[in-house]
Amino acid sequence: MKIAVVNLFDPLPGEDAREARYATFCRALSEAGHTVTWYTSDFSHLFKERRDTRAIQTAAEKIGYHIVFAQGQAYRKNVCPGRLRNHRQVTRQLEHVWSHRADPGDVVLVSLPPPGLAEAAACWARGTGAKLVLDVQDLWPETFERFWPFGFGWLHGLVFGGMRRASHRSCQKADAVIGVAEGYVRHSDRWRRPDALTAVLHLGVDLAAFDRAVQPLEIISVQKSAGEKWIFVSGSLGAYVDQEVIVRLMDVLRQRGRNDVRMIIVGSGPAEAALRNRLRQKGLLDTSVRVMGRVSYETYASLAAASDIGLLPLKPEAHVFFPNRVFQYFAAGLPVLGTVGGELANVLAEHHAGRTVSPTDTAGLADAAEALLERPSFPTIPAQRRERWVDDYDRQNIAERLRVFLEEFS
Repeated sequence: MKIAVVNLFDPLPGEDAREARYATFCRALSEAGHTVTWYTSDFSHLFKERRDTRAIQTAAEKIGYHIVFAQGQAYRKNVCPGRLRNHRQVTRQLEHVWSHRADPGDVVLVSLPPPGLAEAAACWARGTGAKLVLDVQDLWPETFERFWPFGFGWLHGLVFGGMRRASHRSCQKADAVIGVAEGYVRHSDRWRRPDALTAVLHLGVDLAAFDRAVQPLEIISVQKSAGEKWIFVSGSLGAYVDQEVIVRLMDVLRQRGRNDVRMIIVGSGPAEAALRNRLRQKGLLDTSVRVMGRVSYETYASLAAASDIGLLPLKPEAHVFFPNRVFQYFAAGLPVLGTVGGELANVLAEHHAGRTVSPTDTAGLADAAEALLERPSFPTIPAQRRERWVDDYDRQNIAERLRVFLEEFS
């Protein structure tokens, strides 16, 4: 089978980043004997810099697939006009390539967002007879609308109307819609064709890579005192993170005399400075809470493995159906205390893997945290304390399910 993959955002082989969703997909499909070409940008969304296209191409061809790069302008922030201009430029270049010489073959697998590129890929597939598989990973333009200045909502239709229509038309043209959570697939129900196939293929985590990264705490120069309990928080510290959940939870636990409880926060972002200030005002910073910023994956995995529960303090308006960071918690074998309802809450309840509490219920959050912290001790080696259901979220298994889906589908 000949497969065209269209994705701008994921790291590529040869870059200084862990293999993510699309690199795993391309590797698995190539190893299964399929011909794969990945269409992407010469600008790295992850690193915000130009890519070494020659080195990346060499690394990809060693694995067994080819990469086609389109040029797009640089941008510095995830939410900014420059990013949208980059997407338009890349889309125009790829449309030119596809109209002159590129045959997608049997299947076009394209990620949504960005909507304009997804629609262009849909038109390419329709014009050549290839099957279109739309992989919904986020809601655009809804994500941008959440950052829109208060009081100017009446401009949404004017500013984001084109993006919204492109997203809808992509869904209408799709022969199959997959999503990284049930909510994303359901969101396409209004525009998806009745005969279009669907599947949920989560982002997941590379369990083997996580296990290899875990080191004893002394190796990473971190100490955990005997009897100490750790609440682990990770990921980008941005607008989606509810800082007040972190501050209020730790403040209440301190008031309850839980001096044995520490919170370890790993990650950085635009809200990090404000979070540090709030914790400092409450006298929590560097006493009850340690903010470590960005760390290596080895340090990240080691801290997670040494923790006792994982906390997901997200705002309801984030509209994140299945937060990416929770898969790392699953890999570490941690019970999860979350504030996100829907699919994730159902998974936690089904597997007795944690609790979900409203972010405004501080006492309830503290009660749930104490209950989870009092669970019986478990092995410190993640592979020994993970339950079997976590294997469903192993990225290698997810890639295998995609391979089977595409082979049966085409």
